[in-house]
Amino acid sequence: MAYLSHFDPPLLDEKLGTLRGHFELGLVLQGRQPPQDKSVSRLFTAYLIVVDKAIREYRLGCIMVIENMKSGGIRPYVEGTGHFETCINSVKRAMRLLTRIARAPESPTADRQLRRSISVWDAQVTNVRDAIEHIDADILSNGGLEEGMPHLLTISDDGLRLEIGACSIPLQALFKTIVSLHEAGSAMIESLPSPGPNNA
Repeated sequence: MAYLSHFDPPLLDEKLGTLRGHFELGLVLQGRQPPQDKSVSRLFTAYLIVVDKAIREYRLGCIMVIENMKSGGIRPYVEGTGHFETCINSVKRAMRLLTRIARAPESPTADRQLRRSISVWDAQVTNVRDAIEHIDADILSNGGLEEGMPHLLTISDDGLRLEIGACSIPLQALFKTIVSLHEAGSAMIESLPSPGPNNA
């Protein structure tokens, strides 16, 4: 039997390419130059890879839980929530990297409004990530985890939210944040300098 009454998550477009692939094509085909500052370059490369990981893990989470809805069995459900857990960790890391990149001088730029839309869900992403990291302490503390609260990341019965302890985040919010992180990465790649027609 399936462990949810309903699960119809927003799905990431299969045409959504990897940021790392986008960046590498820009280097090869357009002569784009990576950030000159070594620290910024490392942060930027890490951002691209971490966002790609968040996308991959979100997709795998959806695939496994949809499999659970079709065929039942605990394995695909547990594996699916495990992928969502990794996704949340990656999203939080990508948000932190984006903030550090934006603060650095002469860094690739992403639209301020886009960065603002990403930060809307920062508190909920952080709360769920922190709950995942510290749930063992909550289990052992007196009154830290009330009876009936999930002690592992799980999905609400209606399939709309990821939950752990007293914290939750809508799947729709996680989806929108990932899409915005990808858009920010694409914008930064496009902002990298490339030789003009007179320098080619």
